[in-house]
Amino acid sequence: MFIVIEGVDGAGKTTQVNILKGKVVGGKSVRTTKEPTDGKIGKLIRELLSGKNLDNLKMQLLFAADREEHLNSLIKDSIDSNEILVSDRYIFSSLSYGIASGLDAQWLIGVNSQFPVPDMTIIIDLEPDVSLSRISARDSKEAFENIKFLTEVRKAYKFLAGKYSNCFIIDGSKSIDEVQQTIIELINTNLK
Repeated sequence: MFIVIEGVDGAGKTTQVNILKGKVVGGKSVRTTKEPTDGKIGKLIRELLSGKNLDNLKMQLLFAADREEHLNSLIKDSIDSNEILVSDRYIFSSLSYGIASGLDAQWLIGVNSQFPVPDMTIIIDLEPDVSLSRISARDSKEAFENIKFLTEVRKAYKFLAGKYSNCFIIDGSKSIDEVQQTIIELINTNLK
């Protein structure tokens, strides 16, 4: 089973994925991964995200290249195994951030159309002002971190959630434990 945790920056995706790492849910062991990956392209993306002048089109192509590498090195094998692979970000991040950056939605969908659709996508929803306050507590900053942009990203996530099946939106303003419990309940329900 391939599950993706999505949401705006600061929603708690990484925290939730890290909590799931190594757990057994519904009798299946959980492995975790992330995008951008730790591969060469993923590392380049992380460097570029810390800069100010991003070329959104080139960034989306880099995200797709990193995803292709990710697919061939890990995702395909995990999809065929008897485990749960949980990814911190995937296609919805590219689509949501790309749409919020002003790129054409159909072009973005086309670029990502060859990648497998997850068995389940969980979007941790969070108000942009709460997201920004969580982000401001971090040491590192990224180019996408302002309230107007995060509002557009959130809108795009909600739009996409309505277009794809097996997509669930959960409340990211709840405690870490409450969010984790909701995620585990969703996974258990969808394993059946």
